[in-house]
Amino acid sequence: MWGLFSFLRAECLNKNLYVGTPIVWIPGRWKQWHERGSIGWKIVSRQIQKTIQKIGNKTNKVISWIYRPEQLHCVGLAKEDFTVYECYDEYSLSHIDGTFRPEVEDEENKLLEKADLVFTASHALFESRKKKHSNVHYAPNGVDFKLFNQAALDNLPVANDLKKIPLPRIGFIGNLCGRIDFNLLEKIALHNKKWSVVLMGPVEREVEKDLNSLQQQGNVHYLGYKPREILPQYLKGFDVCILPFKRHGWNEHSNPLKLWEYLSAGKPVVSTPIKEIETLQEVIWLAKDHEEFISALSKALHEVKERQTASGIEIARKHSWDDLTCNMFETVKKCLDEQRT
Repeated sequence: MWGLFSFLRAECLNKNLYVGTPIVWIPGRWKQWHERGSIGWKIVSRQIQKTIQKIGNKTNKVISWIYRPEQLHCVGLAKEDFTVYECYDEYSLSHIDGTFRPEVEDEENKLLEKADLVFTASHALFESRKKKHSNVHYAPNGVDFKLFNQAALDNLPVANDLKKIPLPRIGFIGNLCGRIDFNLLEKIALHNKKWSVVLMGPVEREVEKDLNSLQQQGNVHYLGYKPREILPQYLKGFDVCILPFKRHGWNEHSNPLKLWEYLSAGKPVVSTPIKEIETLQEVIWLAKDHEEFISALSKALHEVKERQTASGIEIARKHSWDDLTCNMFETVKKCLDEQRT
């Protein structure tokens, strides 16, 4: 039996980068392999270990990199030498309304006990996690600066489907989910019918009705999901970019990835309050309520200075993924070196 499940399907994306998909066929509950020590868990563990032996080097350290408390069951699958937990959001709170989720906090506490190193995407997450772990490091979100900075260049054309939408265009690109304040978006659309509100990205089932209702406004345009490589052509045609998040703990502990893409593109940005970006008020607008948000939009549409745009671009340049990932890997290397001594 074990021979049938010795290796997972591993696709080589680069000379030292593989993506593997475990083969799990067990009658019963499909999540059965999530239970540590179960038959399914052992099968997946064996596949991972055998594949690592096949593609790796015996002298290499095996590192498990975990992103969510719900992945606690993944710890130990590879018989890893080192475990990294990258805490990206405040998972103990609901992303929809910020309510406390004690079961997730319990899972995260167990994960923190097993982790050798913890990275956090925001300072707020860093402050809370350092109370629970002795080796926590701040590792903010970054941006593919070279890609998104194309939107700031004169020779990049605006996407054809966006060209058809009247100016001025107020744009959001990202996951349309329970984090988004659809009441705010509706107020923006109703405030000025000459403003075009443009939304792009995948839609979670939890907000499908909200989006359908919002699109009843004639000046709201949903353009669907677009490949990442062509997003600069859409950012190029936006007059202002927005981060219209609900005000609750999940969002206030976040480090919005889209902010760095917007700034790289040289765009004015209006956002609801987020602790991580409070220091950037020289280059963005923060609004504590709906009325302030609409007022900030009016200012962003008419009062943008070239110096403000240039400053935003330079701040985003410092958040290049190339630089940030190098810093993270250096931290991992240092921790591994200390582990050897």
